[in-house]
Amino acid sequence: MTRLIVDAGQIREFVQALFAYASDSTIISLRTFDDGGSDRPLRTRAVRLNGGGLESLIQAAAEQAQFAADHSRKANFCPPLAGFSDPVKADEAHVAEGYTLSVECDRKPQQARQKLETLLGRATFVVESGGLWTDPETGELQPKCHLHWRLNEPARDGDRARLKEARRLATALVGGDASNVPVTHPIRWPGSWHRKGEPKLARIVARSANEIGLDDDIEALRLAAPEAAAKAPVAAEGERTRENNRETAELIRRILSGEEYHTAIVPLAARLIGQGMMPGAVVTHIRDLMEQTPPANRDWRWQRRYDSDVPQAVTSAQKKYGAKEDTGEPLFDPWSDYIVPSFPLDVLPPIVQRFVGDQSKVIGGDVSALAMLALSAMGGALDHRFRLKLLGNGNWYASPRLWVLLVGGVSFKKTPTINAALAPLEEYQNEIRREYQAGLRDYEAALGTYDKKSGEPPPEEPTKPPRFVVSDTTIEKLGELLARKPRGVLVKRDELAGWIGAMEKYGGRGAAASDRAFWLQSYDGGPHTIDRISRGELWVENLSASVVGGIQPDRLAELTGLTTDGLLQRFIPVMMQAPAFPIDVDVSASAEGYRRLIRRMIAADPCSLALADDAKLVMEELRRHVHELEQASAGLARGFQGFIGKLPGMAGSLALMLHLAENPHEQRMHPVSRRVAEKVQRLVLEFVIPHAFEFYRTSETTTDGDRLQRLASWIVTSGKARITARDLTHNVRDMRGVGLRDVQLRVSPLVASGWITPVATGPENRAWDVSPAVARQFKARAEEEERRKTILAKLMASPRRPRQEAEW
Repeated sequence: MTRLIVDAGQIREFVQALFAYASDSTIISLRTFDDGGSDRPLRTRAVRLNGGGLESLIQAAAEQAQFAADHSRKANFCPPLAGFSDPVKADEAHVAEGYTLSVECDRKPQQARQKLETLLGRATFVVESGGLWTDPETGELQPKCHLHWRLNEPARDGDRARLKEARRLATALVGGDASNVPVTHPIRWPGSWHRKGEPKLARIVARSANEIGLDDDIEALRLAAPEAAAKAPVAAEGERTRENNRETAELIRRILSGEEYHTAIVPLAARLIGQGMMPGAVVTHIRDLMEQTPPANRDWRWQRRYDSDVPQAVTSAQKKYGAKEDTGEPLFDPWSDYIVPSFPLDVLPPIVQRFVGDQSKVIGGDVSALAMLALSAMGGALDHRFRLKLLGNGNWYASPRLWVLLVGGVSFKKTPTINAALAPLEEYQNEIRREYQAGLRDYEAALGTYDKKSGEPPPEEPTKPPRFVVSDTTIEKLGELLARKPRGVLVKRDELAGWIGAMEKYGGRGAAASDRAFWLQSYDGGPHTIDRISRGELWVENLSASVVGGIQPDRLAELTGLTTDGLLQRFIPVMMQAPAFPIDVDVSASAEGYRRLIRRMIAADPCSLALADDAKLVMEELRRHVHELEQASAGLARGFQGFIGKLPGMAGSLALMLHLAENPHEQRMHPVSRRVAEKVQRLVLEFVIPHAFEFYRTSETTTDGDRLQRLASWIVTSGKARITARDLTHNVRDMRGVGLRDVQLRVSPLVASGWITPVATGPENRAWDVSPAVARQFKARAEEEERRKTILAKLMASPRRPRQEAEW
């Protein structure tokens, strides 16, 4: 029997993050339990923190986890996430500190995670515990998960009661495992083995630097789970806090009972906004409360309050009590590398999740890049004649085409990542190619011995097989391949700059424009005719191609002209993170599962699909959000607005792929569900849009000579508390002589990110106040820029006026 080896790296990461604020002399109780049902631990090891860091705890935890994995019984390593005062007793009476708000999501885990992360922000860790939950409606298997939010300071003394209440509220809100409410409850750590049934390794599937505080977040939980909050004892937080809780509870009671709305909605909105909740979340919470009122109380007055009064009250509260300009939050840094969210892996089928997780470890590459490429591979496997109707009326369809652009440095392992994702497609392509070659040899041999006088029919030449992946190809050759089989093809380019350059090879600008027109058509699909000088016309029934490739950030300048015809905006960019050290893990099982899925998708017969009625509502909500973003995005970064306009179609393609990936043959008989639409909504809002914004910002500053950095550099070195359009046109080199409208466009990213605030509203504004936070946050940068400019001025024999310190 193969030995179960723990993942010491995951244990280390878990300990370093969640016990970061643990106090010296605190005792951590490392406990292993028998799955036979006994509450008594099989083995306990007490580790006292002694001021020497967490290394001793990490080593002991790895040893204990391996002990559980090796045990003859079905042992599970499950220490509580708390510090104790006694080396033997690990009960509530001897708790010294609590470190996390932890929730076991064993029922509807994906929905539970989404709900809690909406309230509390991204979890510090999302851990798949090894168990599975079966959706009774769809039969889908979802991995059970543990969500952990690190506290910004350990819960001691009276705070422990509040932590317990927060855990109870969060658990009640999502129907989690109520036994995990006490901070002393054992919980499986990632890196250890789940040994109930077939062994599975518990693992971290999402991580963030987010941490929470009990003051604000417990109030958010009370409001989100009013019934549970009403039963919760108020912890000792001071008379003012108790009074606030009583007032809030009374406002909630009035709304729930239907006793009165307006006089409760207005002060409740003000309270929530004042506590820092986002306006959209406040509207949702209050409407959720209203929906719990008795049906008999829902008359036209109720509807008017629901539709109009709630958003109006929140808007007014935001103006009066919302966060002011200087909130202490870090400002956008024009000199920083991009910081983007990770791909939400739980939107993928479990088979693909495991493949992405395992392969990214072996490669040491970016998880998000591999996840996005796996979606591309799924689109390449599906026949592009699959269609999803996006509206009930009209002829707007989406097909499984996806263009993905990886943006990363020369050592970011773009090529190994692309190869890993596309391996099953290329493997299948090679198999059918070998079969064709063998058949061709047999045909040629038979043709050599064929006697025309025999009266027998001549040997039949084998049909050339379809191509699934192509690399270095001309548009004419690609047209020939697609004319052979109209299922579509995936174009693989390690470096996209070379692909773009190939458009410029033949015949100068005219040929390049023709090539671009061809690729624009291939993104949309449909019939196409290629005129060939030597061999006449070539008709392609379905000119359809997916494209994947990579580019280095410093080569973005080579993408000239692509924002004008929309070619670049058809790509979903992935801003890659730096590579990690490769880990030698067994990937055979997950790779085989992924390979089988790709084969099933290849074999699926194309058809037309529709959205379920409730899925249409989700996709409409997403389109509305995208439309509003498109209207508001002018001036943020060149090309970004055009990309936003393409998102609804991309969302349709993603929905089609995720729907068919669950079971390619079965799902083609059913409409796309609301559950899939919600996954697409999350993917677009949480991943695609942030990466695209960062890409176009980076692309703009690269192709325009770091224009935004020069503008920011002048602001931090000028020392001015208020800047004018004249200041900018006289002092920033690439803004000299530009008109007021262009000045406003160029400063708009700094307005949007809180650097500067217009003095007046409307298109005639000519001045901006500089946030005091700029001086504080970028003091070192200002000094560095001042030194750089002074040295440059000296070298160029040009006088330079010293920085005006007094104006800050």
